[in-house]
This record gives sequence, structure tokens and C-alpha cells, in this order.
Amino acid sequence: MEIGLGLPVSDPVRLLEWARLAEEHQFATVALLDRLAYDNPEPLTALAVLAGATSRIRLQTEVLLGPLRSTALLAKQVATLDRMSEGRFVLGIGIGGREDDHAAAGVPIAERGRLLDTQLTDLRTIWRGEPYRAALAGQPRHLPEPNDAAAGGPGRNAQSSDVVGEEPHRGGRPGDESAGDSAPVARLGDVVGGDSALVARLGGVVGGDSAPVARLGDVVGGDSSRNAQPGGVVGESHRGGRPGDDERGSVGRGGRDDEQRGSWAGGSGAWIGPRTVKAGGPPILIGGFAPAALRRVARFADGFICAAPLDWAGGLVRTVEEQWAEAGRDGRPRLVCQINVAVGDAEMIARGRQAVADYYAFTGRPGWGAPLTDPVRIAETVAVYREFGADELVMYCYGDDPRQIEILADIVR
Repeated sequence: MEIGLGLPVSDPVRLLEWARLAEEHQFATVALLDRLAYDNPEPLTALAVLAGATSRIRLQTEVLLGPLRSTALLAKQVATLDRMSEGRFVLGIGIGGREDDHAAAGVPIAERGRLLDTQLTDLRTIWRGEPYRAALAGQPRHLPEPNDAAAGGPGRNAQSSDVVGEEPHRGGRPGDESAGDSAPVARLGDVVGGDSALVARLGGVVGGDSAPVARLGDVVGGDSSRNAQPGGVVGESHRGGRPGDDERGSVGRGGRDDEQRGSWAGGSGAWIGPRTVKAGGPPILIGGFAPAALRRVARFADGFICAAPLDWAGGLVRTVEEQWAEAGRDGRPRLVCQINVAVGDAEMIARGRQAVADYYAFTGRPGWGAPLTDPVRIAETVAVYREFGADELVMYCYGDDPRQIEILADIVR
């Protein structure tokens, strides 16, 4: 069983020292948690910095809150980190459950599971090198034909401001198509052309309000020389080829032009690089407790992050392994478990306890997540997880003193 370290988030500057010492003391992984409405560093950015300060140790999110992020941008960020770390990055991902994070991102918390399912599928698509384009809620990943919109098809009834997996709903109440139309108009401003038929199609998307359609006409310019290239709504990336190159971006170009990576890839989407170290992207671990979260492991991932205490982790792991076998997956899912620890002198331990208490205050449950502090008990717990069958145990240190690393290394040797 490998041993990793979860890094404290209270002082981002000290993370470099933590990562270097963790590698020096032969820990397998450094991991960072993810919050939005909290005083912590953004984990992908921080891990990119740590990748440059280390050469061997794995870099892991545990877990990244996927639904709070744009899928296309997340795919690009992860692929960049994967390449620059030479394949050392592991994407631990989940939905989160804190209202303030979702409110800050503008993502409906009730939609987070559905958004993550879509996102995980799309991430793999992007990392396989296939073209991608974000979809508007209620619509397929292409615009309806003009006669579909005129007949009251999906183009007329979609809530244009609700972008699946990409941006939050900003259009007021569900079904209120006229509310908040400035956001979709801004996005639809990337439509290439000014074709009156296309504008008519898009009228349904923004709710049929003549004002936004008129503004859309101003944005696309009405240039007759560009009318042959409607191309659809730009979702995540530039779809017009190089500036001034009217040949690129015409309807019907599919796939990716290796000589012009990242340029127009046709109505089906655009290629988003860089390429990952392995086709299909880095390893994915799913974290969570609910049945839907457990099902995602077999459907989308390479392993399971089990943060549950041992007294009820067994049932979760059995469920994941049964579903893995039922799905016809080879071998068994990687199992990464977690414990919270705080070691050192009395002051170091007190700071660690307080940091854990602050982090879990939202639960309203005093003592929730309290760290192990006794070296003997930590060693015994490590042995139990080894017997349990964990592939890796990540010990989270909430106190920010890096002297804990040497103490923990001595405990687990």
C-alpha cells in the first residue's frame, strides 16, 4: 500500500516546501482538496506549480468539484498539467455538496450529478482527440434546421441561458425564455455570418424577442460575404479558423486538421489540445458516498476515493467492486482511502485540530473529521487500511507546519 499526503491549504506559499519534502521522504502522492467559497488555493493551478518543484511524486485532486467548471476549459487545464508533469497527474473528481460553492459558481446544486455525468463523458471525448462543442440545454449539439424552429421544434423552447456542463442558468425561472437574454446574446454574438435564416433559427434560442435578435444582427454584422458560413454557435473555442481566413470554418469540415490544431473543426465541434500523455486522458478517481456516485466509478473512472471511516467503508467498496464486475471492467478499481492527521508538538496538533474544525464547521457536527494525533494509533490505522486492501492511503494534514512530514514518514516506515 502506498502512502500519500493531503496538503494543508491555509498557506499556499508553503506548499512548495511541503511538496519537496514529501518527495524527499518517499511519499507517493501529494493531494489537494477543492473548494470555491473558501480560503484555499485553486488546486489545478497549485499542482501545476508543484509539478515544477518535483520530479517523481504524483499530483492528485481529492476531489475536484467538476460541475463548478467549464468542461472545455477543465479538459484543457487537466491535459496541460498532465503533459507538463509527464503523466504524474491524477484527477480525483466529484460533485461537492456545499451550497455556497454552487451559489458562487451559479450552478444549481440539484443539477450537479447530471452535470458531472455529462462532463465525464465529454472529458474523455476531448482527451481522445475528438471534436467537441458545448450544447445548449434542451438542444442537441447542433442547431436545428430553420424549418424545425419555425415548426416549434427544440430550437424554440430551449432555455438558452442554461448551458449543460458549461455555465449556470441565468435566465430567471425555468421556462421564462425572455429573462436574462443578454448572456445568450453575448454567446450568440460568436455566430459567423449574419445569415437571415440563421438569425431566424436563433430567434427561438433567445426566446423570440425581437430586441435580442436585432442585437444579434448587429453583432454578426450582416456581411453577405460571410453568410455561407453559419457554422453554429461557438461553444468553447474559436470556430472561424485564422482571422481573415474565410475558407476555414465552412460547414462540412469535420475532425481535426493536424496542420491547424485548434482551428475550425466543423459543425461537430473543435479539437481542444494539448494531447494528454495517454489517449483518453489521465487516470480518474471518483469520490463520493451516494449510490449515484458509486455507480460513476464503473461507468467513467479508474478507481474510487473512499473518505468514509473504516466502519462503513466496507459496504461502499463492495458496491463499487460489484458494479465494476457487472460492467465487464477488467481487474479491480484502484482504491484510495483517506484519514486526517495532526502530529508534532502541542501547538502543531492544536493548529491542526482547529483547521479541521474550521473546514468542517458547515456540517454543524462538532468533532466531525477530527484528526488522529497519536503516533501509535496512526501506525495501527495504517496497518488496518493495508489489511483492508487499500492501494493507497492519503493522510491529510490540515496544520500547515511541514515538520509533520518527517514525523509521519517515521511513523509509516
